[in-house]
Amino acid sequence: MFSNNFYNKLLKEYTTKFGDKGREILEKHIVNLMREYLCKRDEAIRLLYEEIEKRKIIGKEYIKVIEINGIKAYLKYDGNYYGIIYLPITEFENELHYLGKLLDFIEKNLGNVVLIVPNVGFSSLYACICFI
Repeated sequence: MFSNNFYNKLLKEYTTKFGDKGREILEKHIVNLMREYLCKRDEAIRLLYEEIEKRKIIGKEYIKVIEINGIKAYLKYDGNYYGIIYLPITEFENELHYLGKLLDFIEKNLGNVVLIVPNVGFSSLYACICFI
């Protein structure tokens, strides 16, 4: 019973944020959570709902850490139309494959990558990745 209520609230959030693709993206996120946590659909819906509610409480300053096979990237902005992820890189050649893995993850789970902004500084490198 709770999962239907959570699902309907999530569907409203997703259709508000993603329009006609809202249901498709929501279903993709639920399936990804089921695979990641090896849980049933109801549990994945509950987990997703709790995460969305936590973001609302904390607000737009909330920074989510995305970790894939030891790669840590930071979701710095999750807006209605765009998201921005920050990937710190300290050794460009040796860590370039991290960028590739992160790009694959974004395209599969979050949206289309539209821009990669590199920065070369004295002490570190990073890639700022924008997606829709």
